[in-house]
Amino acid sequence: MDSPYILTIYSAAPGTPLLRETDPKAVSAAGHMYYGLSHGLERSSYGFAPIGHGSARGAGRVADNDVDNYKAPHYSRTIEVTKEQYEKLKEFGREPGKHGFDMNYNGATNSCVDFTWSALNRAGLHTKSRSTSSTTQEGAIKPLNNIDKIKAISAPLPQSPHNKEQTNPLPPRTLMQRLISENDPASRAVLLAEAASQPDWNTNPVIVRDVKDGSYTSLVRNTAGGIESIERYANTGEAIGAKVVLARSGSADDPPLPPPQQRQQQEAPPMRRLG
Repeated sequence: MDSPYILTIYSAAPGTPLLRETDPKAVSAAGHMYYGLSHGLERSSYGFAPIGHGSARGAGRVADNDVDNYKAPHYSRTIEVTKEQYEKLKEFGREPGKHGFDMNYNGATNSCVDFTWSALNRAGLHTKSRSTSSTTQEGAIKPLNNIDKIKAISAPLPQSPHNKEQTNPLPPRTLMQRLISENDPASRAVLLAEAASQPDWNTNPVIVRDVKDGSYTSLVRNTAGGIESIERYANTGEAIGAKVVLARSGSADDPPLPPPQQRQQQEAPPMRRLG
């Protein structure tokens, strides 16, 4: 009996430990999306990243060790595919440029997410909602935001015993990595409030810039030093969603600002970068 053709799609969170890096404490800064293939003894792995490690844009390359490098990625889905789909996924992973993929990396418009969805699209693996199917899935900027879309891909062989999903606990993340990976508006508001309570975040307002999509968030303090409101804006300056006013602003539970003479030394620049 022929060995099955297996595809596994991975979504790793910011903070995921990296096992194949020089630094034994290395972790993923912003998360990652990639895929692996197997057929009998054949194993391969494909992911897209900038040649300049940590760069937001620049010349890109295909990484062939992501399956071994990323330890316990948050989510993965394994499905059995046809031989034709397997070959298309392998061909794209080996030479994406020959199949129309732009090899210039851009964290917002041409990232590991775009690379993986381009490979899936080429193999005819699309998300399906009710009776409709998307044939040009582009995915979301943040790797973890793609999990629901990965789950919605129609399995070519739905009865295959090889079809499975796996979810691992989220790794320890810094405050900035939590901001990058958190999607719920209320949770992001709490995280932003936590960020603004740090002793070096004393400007009024504090502006937090998200380098992934160019948006920014304004956190305003009141005269008592408490966090008064949170408002998010697009990179065009247009407000996104409703302004969040914290109910306890200025209460005794809010972190106070340091005295003015200390504040001048501790104040952070008005623009902070995530990641």
